[in-house]
Amino acid sequence: MTESTDTTQEELVESVKQLEEEDIFKRPPARETWRFLDGERELSPSMVLVFLVFLGGVAASVWHIYTAAAGYAQFFVTRPIHVLLIVGLGLFLYDWNGETRSFESLSWRLGVDVLLYAGLAAATIYPTLEPTAFAQRYQFASYTTIDLLLGVVITAIIVEMVLRVLGYAFLVFILVFVAYTLYGTNLPQPFGHAAVGPAEFVTFEYMSIHGIWGVPIGVMAKYVMLFILFGAFLDSTKGGLLIQRFGNKVTGGSAGGPAKVAVVTSSLMGMISGSALANVTTTGSFT
Repeated sequence: MTESTDTTQEELVESVKQLEEEDIFKRPPARETWRFLDGERELSPSMVLVFLVFLGGVAASVWHIYTAAAGYAQFFVTRPIHVLLIVGLGLFLYDWNGETRSFESLSWRLGVDVLLYAGLAAATIYPTLEPTAFAQRYQFASYTTIDLLLGVVITAIIVEMVLRVLGYAFLVFILVFVAYTLYGTNLPQPFGHAAVGPAEFVTFEYMSIHGIWGVPIGVMAKYVMLFILFGAFLDSTKGGLLIQRFGNKVTGGSAGGPAKVAVVTSSLMGMISGSALANVTTTGSFT
């Protein structure tokens, strides 16, 4: 029992050492940008892409800090821009297989992702141009062909990102409920519902406050992103590591130490963040 506990303790210490050796500038694309600024990489098309993605991450951080500090809360501005910045980063950070893009070489698939990003930009910037008129067109069912087209585009892009990040299981989950929405009227009671046409479905998702721009995106854009940025700041300044090492000192030597370390670490982080998602992004990897 003692030998097993000692082995577990050694593994835990080794994990902490690995965390100490990590640095935010060693992770792509920030790692490659830092190598370029340090003169280790020459300017190339792939390096330009890395730098643009890096700037996209900086822009996302600045935008969310600005909207929080200024108290800017225009519904059809903050949420679409949030989706543009975050989903846009996802298109370039994840390849078609759902793996982290290497940025070592460029392929024709990247060209497709650029087109997807252009479609995403059009669909998210469009509501911000005239947010009040955009909302009123949905309320009075006077949506245009452009509304429908961009609604289909952004829905398809979000489904694609779900496939890349979460896999086929969640994609099937989405498709089942979409099919139920469109064709559930043919089911017997009590499972059937009133008929919903494709145009009604698309405009509800794209132009209402209950679809894509609903509560989850609102909470993410207004609150959770700030906690994620805070967690990233703690991580890069080794503040998170301090919390992890404290938990290790308190419970790491006892039976079931790793599980207790995870509980103590998560609790300490939760006391200052108040966000479960912030805990996942900071102490989650250690857990």
